[in-house]
Amino acid sequence: MELAARYTPPQNGAVILIAHGYNDNRPESIYAMFVENGYGALAWDFRAHGGSDGEMSTLGYYERMDVEAALDFAFAQAGVDHVGAWGGSMGAATLILSTAENPEIEALVADSAYPSLEDVLRLNMPVKLFQPFVIFWAEYYSGAEIDDVNPELVIGQISPRPVFVIDGWEGGAIEMNAPYRLYEAANEPKEIWAEDDVPHLGTFTQYPNRYEDKVVGFFDQWLLGE
Repeated sequence: MELAARYTPPQNGAVILIAHGYNDNRPESIYAMFVENGYGALAWDFRAHGGSDGEMSTLGYYERMDVEAALDFAFAQAGVDHVGAWGGSMGAATLILSTAENPEIEALVADSAYPSLEDVLRLNMPVKLFQPFVIFWAEYYSGAEIDDVNPELVIGQISPRPVFVIDGWEGGAIEMNAPYRLYEAANEPKEIWAEDDVPHLGTFTQYPNRYEDKVVGFFDQWLLGE
């Protein structure tokens, strides 16, 4: 499977993996933010998104393989000493799973991640009677196990590497108590930034300067020791 991707080498020895959300593609504004601050950036379209191959998204299950491919690519490039990761929505959830499994990822920013895939499915299926049937057929057709896409369960395994949880405290984030569940499940070092009246993945749009200061400052501290 081929993934469409874009890469810019670092000026400071550190590359940030950039993982987008469901039904989206590489976020150019986030990419530019890192590059403008001297970081290398590697952004790709997940399978079945954008210019990448694939016919089905599993919202984090098989997408972990895409992260591992990106991680292998990053470390094969010259001048790369450190790798951090930024993810949004599905990308954030996938990176929590992948960072727990790959100690080479030294620091993670998770923006608008969901606590578990089951939470997302139940949130979007208000008729409880149908929920077990939809989950069964989703697992059957995809070959994925819904219980294995559970960022809340594994985020604690990332420690002693740092995690920064960001979310807009509106809509589904409130209904799932998403940012606080993830923050409470994580171990130190950890940070959280949740804003009222901000929609899903809306923190950067609402507070671009503050977002850049916080996120770049996080990676400066944990990847560069500044």
